[in-house]
Amino acid sequence: MTLDPTEKGAYYHEDVSHVARLASLAGRRLSFPVEVMSGEGFPELLFRAASENGYQTSNFVLQLLGMKKVFNPTPAAMAGRPLDCKLVADILGLPSYESATSLLHEYTDSAGTTVNFFGRNVRKANFFEHHRRVSPRFLRQSNYQKAIWSIQGITFDPTTREQLLSTCPVCGSFFSFRDTFGVEQCATCYQRDGVVTDLREHSCALIDVEDGEALDLAVELVNPEVSVSDIEWRLFHEDLRRFGPGHLFELISSLAYYKNQLTHDRGRRAAPVERLRLPHAHDLAEAARAVIGWPSGFEAYAEKMRALQLQRLQRSPIRSAADPGHPVSLASRILEKDLRTMVSTIATSARGEVAFKAILGSAATADRRSTVADLAQAFGSSYRSNAKIAALRTEKERGTGVTPSAVNFLVVSSSVKFRRFSRRTRLPLCFISDLINSNLLEEIDPVCEDFLGRRSAPPGIGIEARLETVASKGQIPWSAMPLYVAVSALTRTDLNPWPTVLSAILNFELRVWRHPKTTAPTHYLVADFHKLRSLLSEAVTPSIGHLPVGEDSVRYVLGLTREGAAWLKRQKILKDDLTLSDLWAFHDLHISSEEITTRLGMTGCQSDLSSIISQLRERNISCIGSYGGRWNVAFWPRSHVESLSGARLAPRAISAPRELESNLPHEANRTRRRYSNKSMT
Repeated sequence: MTLDPTEKGAYYHEDVSHVARLASLAGRRLSFPVEVMSGEGFPELLFRAASENGYQTSNFVLQLLGMKKVFNPTPAAMAGRPLDCKLVADILGLPSYESATSLLHEYTDSAGTTVNFFGRNVRKANFFEHHRRVSPRFLRQSNYQKAIWSIQGITFDPTTREQLLSTCPVCGSFFSFRDTFGVEQCATCYQRDGVVTDLREHSCALIDVEDGEALDLAVELVNPEVSVSDIEWRLFHEDLRRFGPGHLFELISSLAYYKNQLTHDRGRRAAPVERLRLPHAHDLAEAARAVIGWPSGFEAYAEKMRALQLQRLQRSPIRSAADPGHPVSLASRILEKDLRTMVSTIATSARGEVAFKAILGSAATADRRSTVADLAQAFGSSYRSNAKIAALRTEKERGTGVTPSAVNFLVVSSSVKFRRFSRRTRLPLCFISDLINSNLLEEIDPVCEDFLGRRSAPPGIGIEARLETVASKGQIPWSAMPLYVAVSALTRTDLNPWPTVLSAILNFELRVWRHPKTTAPTHYLVADFHKLRSLLSEAVTPSIGHLPVGEDSVRYVLGLTREGAAWLKRQKILKDDLTLSDLWAFHDLHISSEEITTRLGMTGCQSDLSSIISQLRERNISCIGSYGGRWNVAFWPRSHVESLSGARLAPRAISAPRELESNLPHEANRTRRRYSNKSMT
């Protein structure tokens, strides 16, 4: 059967058997039978059948098909609805029930979230539009609607390249799937004003896209006129092919939508009149090209999206108050889980690599007048979200030049894997780069390895496994205490103690026991305080005092509990943009009640703490913090405590020379003077 598009209901058929079938269905089928056209879906076919048979609403035909409830038969509403294909074929006058089978989008999962759209597995919620859209140029050629016009992300007709008409050019109303006054007419104009608005007379602009190949591929993924086997799969990376055309189109369209949101503040959540025209065809082509270029092309696209996001945040100070997350991760939130994970991993790794290269490039060209803040600004658009960047900017005020340790710190702190390692081992980020330089750590983040300047091949076994092997298995002495507590109490000089301490443990020079509740290296138990003090006295480490510190560093340098460090932060006893030099200076001038207890315990005199506190109060020496309160965090003047007669405190390590970096000024002396003038309240 063929259809004359200029004459409603004018059919010519050469198949005598079909004509006989139509005759046998007289009285049960519609007066004017219809036939499925190329690219037509069931809601579009239903709309045309009602129109050509003179019905002003498609609900009458729905009732004939066994649907008693009145509803708007949009593609989303019809997808997944159980229908009798034989009844559909009989009512509409189709040649056979097989003609209707491919049009009915059945659910493909038990949850009812995905449907089969012409052989594509698609997520129903974000795939179909809720309003009709038409191509006037195509309607002049063939007066029927295509299913692809109702897909979110497609804003043009693939055949004519004409932008789809989404609202009436006369009354401005949306086109409905329920009111049927003709495929080519506006139902609202006729119902409200009695005016016949022929949409074929209102042509839309043609799209102009340079990358036609990428755009065609995006359309092929969901075009009912292209079978799944005929899609140009060779253009996709093998890692992506396993996800299927529906998921890949959802990825491409989501990226295009989010780019429109970043550039024009209009995306999927825009008002319908705006959203029906989005995304722009060239944005869809650009997103498709990024997916075709997977992974390198996608990494570049992810960086471009990040730059657009930063521009948008700069336009809106309210939004810039908090980091919203990587735009590609935000755009892919609705995707299938495995695809979402793969996309986010590629996007964030690209950001890290760009940042690493920018760090080294800026450091290589930096002179003595360059600061860490200048370095941070050089790669700010690519740098991972990290609160430490704010602290680094204070280096500009201090005049500190760019040092290798600063570069390494930025690399380490921008790595997700290193941050996870830091949380697991409880080694502060500012101390990790020295452990790498000492070649004590295994390869933690392969992406970072080329940027950290490791002098030799990394160990094949992780630091945690090696420490567990050498740890003593015997009974733990009663005097043993966590390593970080003992190190904090005995360390005097401005150094990173962990390369020396961990190396001594691995070489069986310092005996330790594994903590019964944690495997963190910092919490191994130590009882040989004399040996530990000797090791710390001989330790030599590059200066890292200009690096910023967080709550974890405060805890391990001052030897506090997690609750004590949190209390110290809430009380704002230490400033916000704290560096290691500031922290060391504070530690050099003040001694906490925890350190007093620790050093007394090393000499077996824990009971002397009350006597020391009483002597301090008798001399009217005040403390910072609160002794005897809920958190029991108090800091006393170190010189007063250690000069008390009868205070049997274990001696701290003696000062040792440091290996200073050439362009780092003596910051620690200035911070000591600043903290020494701080009033103690």
